[in-house]
Amino acid sequence: MLYALTDIKNFAEDDLVAFSPFLSLQRKQKIDRYKFFADKKISALAYLLLKSAYVIETGKRIMEDFEIGKYGKPYFKNEPFIQFNISHAREGVVCGISKEDIGVDITGIDKRNLDCIKSAMHPNEIRKIEQDANGVTLFTRFWSLKESYVKCQGTGISSKINKMDFSPFDEDSFRYELQVMQVFNDTNSVITSCSASVEPIKKLNIKQIHNILSGT
Repeated sequence: MLYALTDIKNFAEDDLVAFSPFLSLQRKQKIDRYKFFADKKISALAYLLLKSAYVIETGKRIMEDFEIGKYGKPYFKNEPFIQFNISHAREGVVCGISKEDIGVDITGIDKRNLDCIKSAMHPNEIRKIEQDANGVTLFTRFWSLKESYVKCQGTGISSKINKMDFSPFDEDSFRYELQVMQVFNDTNSVITSCSASVEPIKKLNIKQIHNILSGT
């Protein structure tokens, strides 16, 4: 199952204080290391969304701290049958929880990202982007699909990213190398997932997350 939180613009410093009881000590320490509130906010919301998804999926109210693998993929040391992944951007956060490997990504639609088009895109993708009236959005789609795919594989982004070619796929759900790729278009961002099967998406808001975590 995929969970997304994109209505985060009005999350303020007072909200961070109010949600503090739901944050682990490890996460609080990480948040405190950030200088700017924007970074503190995203770090907190990513954890809160994951914890909400964990409560929904498992019925457990206490979530252990997760660890980070060699290529940056998070995992629960004591719960190997729960696979999850998190992604965050200025536009929101997304997470996926499954019994199988899963990768998720959210990327904001920003024309400045086109600066890396030659290093990140396959030649076929570049041609399609340059011919499309909404080339920035298409670039974001391709980039996000690559992100979620390599996160599912647990290998991390590498120089081989421009060897991957998603230009033949116009559908928002399709198979790529035995994996199911999904695309969800939001107003200012693109959300994608990669997993062994179709994963529904559930959008939550701040109030719903508070209710889930507080048990109300």
